[in-house]
Amino acid sequence: MPKTVIVGGGLAGLATAVKLLDAGIDVELIEKRDVLGGKTSSWEDADGDHIESGLHCYFRCYKELLPFFSHVGVYDNIRWKEHTFLIARPGGNHARLHFPAVPAPLNGMLAFTNNDLFTPWEKISNLFGLATTWIGTLDYIKTLDHMSFREWRVRHRIAEGVERKLWNA
Repeated sequence: MPKTVIVGGGLAGLATAVKLLDAGIDVELIEKRDVLGGKTSSWEDADGDHIESGLHCYFRCYKELLPFFSHVGVYDNIRWKEHTFLIARPGGNHARLHFPAVPAPLNGMLAFTNNDLFTPWEKISNLFGLATTWIGTLDYIKTLDHMSFREWRVRHRIAEGVERKLWNA
């Protein structure tokens, strides 16, 4: 039986291992950390705090992820949460960005316009600036790779407060 070595136990490595195993190929998975999952992993530290390796978000556009979770038997362990981000503000206050359960980009439009973080002008400028990415082609989006967020924001006339209050929070 052929054997394949996979280096890395992130989602890509795990998905590859499962596909190969399903095809009858013997797999050896090598991961240097004590936990699998790569950027989607978390663990408990010595103080009992839960530490995330990366942001644990699932978006509806991840079409292959839910079937994968079902296939490997972990779907029922997923804890679904509201798509709400709390942004810490000075003085101990916070602002809430809620992405409702409607298709993108409508959910983003609603989140960025229905909040108490931005002024009315910041909401309008952000909406029009983000629209270029929502309606732009993949080729357009690829042209942005060389540009900083600030350069992009200025080019699209998004109010400075949007960057200061959200992206530099």
